[in-house]
Amino acid sequence: APDQETTSPLALGAEETIFLDEASNFIARYGTTVANLTEMGNNALSNPALLQDSQWIDAVNAAIGVLQRTGEQIRDADTPPLFAAGHIDLIAAANAFDQAPTLIEQALSQGSLESLQQASDQFGTANTLLESAAAKLETATP
Repeated sequence: APDQETTSPLALGAEETIFLDEASNFIARYGTTVANLTEMGNNALSNPALLQDSQWIDAVNAAIGVLQRTGEQIRDADTPPLFAAGHIDLIAAANAFDQAPTLIEQALSQGSLESLQQASDQFGTANTLLESAAAKLETATP
């Protein structure tokens, strides 16, 4: 039989697999939550009366809570060395997402559409960091 050399792909250990699953969940949760907040923000930009609507405010506050809890979980995650670069960007994204709720709260308390627009801009910055994190995690995955 001919001598064949086969290279088997490196397998991820349990720690890496768990972190990659968590990171994927964080990214997906941010994506869904930001999409919801963006839609609610756009609705308020076209209908400023929503800034005084209790159901709209409750929905916004619930989404803000998801952003904050996700950021805490990202910062608390045990990161295997293989994914350290991706985790750094996840933390940077979490920090950027954490700034948006303050702007949203200003929009609610002051009826400020400008603060709402600034929160939207902050989401853009955070999403760029999130995309970078996802790319680094994918690149690091054997």
